[in-house]
Amino acid sequence: MRFHLARYEDLPAILSIIHEAQAFLKTQNSGQWQDGYPTEGILQNDINQQRLYVARNGNDVCGVCAVLNYDPDYSSLTSGSWIIKVPYLVIHRFAVSDKYRRSGVGKYMLSETEKLAKRQQIIDIKVDTHEKNVPMISLLLKSGFEKRGEVLLEQTKQRVVFEKVLK
Repeated sequence: MRFHLARYEDLPAILSIIHEAQAFLKTQNSGQWQDGYPTEGILQNDINQQRLYVARNGNDVCGVCAVLNYDPDYSSLTSGSWIIKVPYLVIHRFAVSDKYRRSGVGKYMLSETEKLAKRQQIIDIKVDTHEKNVPMISLLLKSGFEKRGEVLLEQTKQRVVFEKVLK
């Protein structure tokens, strides 16, 4: 398994994974990603900004996530508080292919994101998800993330936030 920056030629596989994730979230009665987010344009911008990563098993793109250095919505939580304010990395647009779900790809991507943070001398990673995204919440908790409260994304989307302070 490899974890590296996404390339434009990865975009069809990434979009397929995103569409699978949107369909899966719908079966969970989650409103997350049911409005067309993330769009192809957002993903292209992530590639342009060199912040979209893929997990690859051989030639298969099996997972995707964006890793950013900041999220303005995270500056004020609607409940709870952060352990560390800044600097931090934030994970967004996290999805695993149906073919690889429950195979360790998600845990691998979180682990690789931790390595990215350490290389940048950052000891804090933040992430949010919908309260009904039980598989993601379970993955985060099993990977050492702590629930820290709630945030309002784009002034309309209530999400649960998690944080991991790296050792």
